[in-house]
Amino acid sequence: MKIKRLLLTAALTAVLAVISAIPAMAEAVTDVLSGTSEDVLVISPTPTAAATVKWTSSKFKGTKMDLIKAASYSYNKIKLTWEPISGMDGCQIYRATSKNGTYAKVAGVKGDSTTSYINTGLTCGKTYYYKVKAYKKINGKTVYSKYSSILSAYVKPAKVTINEVYGDDYSLINVTLDWKAVSGATGYEQQVNRFKDGKWTGWRTYTYNEDGNEETFDTYASLLSIAKKENPSGYITEIKRVNGKNVIETISVEESVARSIKKTQAWIDIVQDDSIYKFRVRAYRIVNGKKIYGSWSNEYTLTETLDVNEILAELKAYTIEYAKANNPLFTYDNDTNGRTVRNSSYYIEGIFGGFSRYARQEDVIEGYKDNIERYVDKMSQESEQTAFIYIERWGPGSKDYWGNVGKSTEAWYKIWMLY
Repeated sequence: MKIKRLLLTAALTAVLAVISAIPAMAEAVTDVLSGTSEDVLVISPTPTAAATVKWTSSKFKGTKMDLIKAASYSYNKIKLTWEPISGMDGCQIYRATSKNGTYAKVAGVKGDSTTSYINTGLTCGKTYYYKVKAYKKINGKTVYSKYSSILSAYVKPAKVTINEVYGDDYSLINVTLDWKAVSGATGYEQQVNRFKDGKWTGWRTYTYNEDGNEETFDTYASLLSIAKKENPSGYITEIKRVNGKNVIETISVEESVARSIKKTQAWIDIVQDDSIYKFRVRAYRIVNGKKIYGSWSNEYTLTETLDVNEILAELKAYTIEYAKANNPLFTYDNDTNGRTVRNSSYYIEGIFGGFSRYARQEDVIEGYKDNIERYVDKMSQESEQTAFIYIERWGPGSKDYWGNVGKSTEAWYKIWMLY
């Protein structure tokens, strides 16, 4: 049967090598390759175990390891990665503080399966140079390969990972950055990049509020500095709620600040309009009075993640549960019948304010439980009452209580208990 010539093989030379020992097959392949035959030659490769390298002293001395990468791994560590030589008994790692300096052995690694090593106890802000060589016992004598190429790495704090950026449920302008702590970091720096009117501002340590005033990041360090100035004694008196009663306590300014913000958080006020905001963070370590910076984190884009229907369902369920236990005169009204804040009534306790569209779902739900409790408790002093929770998104083009279109450029959510 005559068909088009087809050769399934990785390399023609490899094919010839495989069949050279079989004269008849060799002749057929020669015909296919020369074009005198149009038969199909199909060679199906089958996986075979890698051949064990037969090393001699001269061959091993002539080879060398491939040092692939040297990179900072933490504020006092560097990680080396290499390609081992097959069959080697191990390798030795050498380090210097300059490329042409004196190299000293810092470690040895046994076997040919390990491909990396972490060098610890290094100085942050310093560059180190590395080279490696393999060794193998041949005919009872230890033989060494050539040195690898030299690679260097600068020791610095690790790269920050941002956990989340979210709006506070009680604020329509403030957002919080939250990130993972970096080992050995003295502190952190934050930047924001805003997209507005078709262009980015570029990365900055500040942004502008709706009035055009500059807004910078508040951190544990900056707030602690303010607290220490306002409380030179180092202590502050606070009032907290315990079992329904106000309790006065005196605590250190450090503890007071830590209760409001973590060392791995930052706050900043933004304009929550149609702008796009991106954030990034980097760690630094102070060495001899100098800041040694780590790499910037990946960019984190602020996004709205709220499910308003789910929030409404959760708050409704809590209202029914709380009223059942504390005020049997209150009934949740399931027949809203198209009512909104513009055609319904509410007591002052029914005005729950608003929450950021960038708030976390769990914060909104938990934050409004207290409002619900106050409202239901207030209704216990009245006659039988039915009401329902109403949530509405407000923003550009939204109508106010009287049906007038508002002029605000920002967007957020407002919530009421209507009856």
